[in-house]
Amino acid sequence: MGGRRNRSKTSFIEKYGVICMKLENQNLYRNLQGRLHIKPYDRVAVPRTSAYGITIIDNKILLVQAVWSTFLELPGGKVEKGEDLVTTLRREFAEETGYNVLDLCEHPFYSLESKFYSEDIDVYYDTRLYFFRINRIGDYDSRRLQMEEIIKVEWLTLTGLPKELMHPIHYEVLKIL
Repeated sequence: MGGRRNRSKTSFIEKYGVICMKLENQNLYRNLQGRLHIKPYDRVAVPRTSAYGITIIDNKILLVQAVWSTFLELPGGKVEKGEDLVTTLRREFAEETGYNVLDLCEHPFYSLESKFYSEDIDVYYDTRLYFFRINRIGDYDSRRLQMEEIIKVEWLTLTGLPKELMHPIHYEVLKIL
């Protein structure tokens, strides 16, 4: 009789494990702090495409911290209507760092999908992120920088980047380099 109970329990766990995996793939979204939120079935996620740039000079990488985040991130952001990925990257990079992009590889070296929940505006996003290598930047000009969006622009040594200070997705992408 005890054997039947174990088989039944195992079957139950396997059955519900599959359901949990399905939920994760469709309805679990992370906020900026990394906490999970379940998207209600009656809500529609907004598609969003973003482009980010990786600039490494003398073993230092250029990172930014936005006002809405506690993490250091790669410069970049949302593709606006009428823009392509490269145009977006050039615009966002200048706005967030104060540097113009002079030369870049125009094909992303990596892309991924992410499910993001923006608590402040109560919107769920199905995002596609593209990551580009930036080969050369121009001189710094503070007039390009969007001070209302960016707290910090910082060059950090590539080796030994502080994982706890980095945006988790961006940190994982940097490990690919």
